[in-house]
This record gives sequence, structure tokens and C-alpha cells, in this order.
Amino acid sequence: MRGPIVLVGLMGSGKTSVGAALAKRLGWPHVDLDHALEKRWRQDIPTQFSRVGESGFRLRETAQLARELKRRCVLSTGGGVVTQAPNRRALKGHCTVFLQASPQTLAARLTGSQAAKRPLLKGKNPVQVLRRLQRIRGPWYLEVAALTVRAGQGRPEQVAERILRRCEQLG
Repeated sequence: MRGPIVLVGLMGSGKTSVGAALAKRLGWPHVDLDHALEKRWRQDIPTQFSRVGESGFRLRETAQLARELKRRCVLSTGGGVVTQAPNRRALKGHCTVFLQASPQTLAARLTGSQAAKRPLLKGKNPVQVLRRLQRIRGPWYLEVAALTVRAGQGRPEQVAERILRRCEQLG
């Protein structure tokens, strides 16, 4: 397998934890796109959203995605990466895995400090927000995905193993 393997899905789907487990299993670096953006801009994601707006953040994200897709790594993207057409085109050429879970499962994972870090959840009902995002983004996740894997079933290591087996089948 030549890489990268890219994980997409809604917030809370396990992209970071599954990505770390998958990278460890492969012996590849793990890159979290949001963390790479925070390091590059020396600002956390909520601060970037407040300073440059969502559209400015998405431009930064698109540029960072293009850089990371050149690497042999496991790449955990932000949940909104698929909202931009150039990103969807770029993701189609890779082993892109859609980690799919219900809004209820995702909301249960996004409590306390996890919810506080999510600008789109601030002051809102998480299940309602996630349902809306699923309606909007779901078709885009499916469009870019070479594989779809149920993310709400099993520990990150188990999900990573399922992904690895299925990516190997793709060649």
C-alpha cells in the first residue's frame, strides 16, 4: 500500500483516534489535519474560525490538505473538509475512508470539553446540528470514499484493522 490513507467523517466519528491506531499498525506517520493547521497558524481552530471566518479557515484547510496528500501517512481530516469542491476532487484519488456513525452516537461522544472545542456546536443541540450536517455532508463523504466503515462499532484498533483489511483489498 502506498498511501496516504485518508479518514473523513463527521466530528466525533473517531478520525483522530482511529487514524492514530491505523498509523501505528502500519508504521506510518499520523497527521491530524486540524492539528497541522493549528501548528502552521499558531492558533487553535476556534480562534481561526473567529479571526478569518469559516470561509477563510476553509481556504487554509484546502492548502494544508494539498500538502498532506503528497505524503505517505494516515491523514485524519476535519469534518468539513468535504464542503470544498477542490478537496473532494483531491480526495477521490486516494484510499479515502468514510467513518460513518449516527448523529446520536456522535453526540454522545461529543460532550464536555470535546463539545467546547467544536465551533459548529457552540450553544446548540448537538444531535440537531449533527443531523443537519449529515444531510448536507453525507453525500459528499460518500462521493469521495473508496470505503465506508461503521465507526460506532468497536475500539479504534478494531476499526483500524477493518480499514486496513479493506484498503489492502483495494490494492
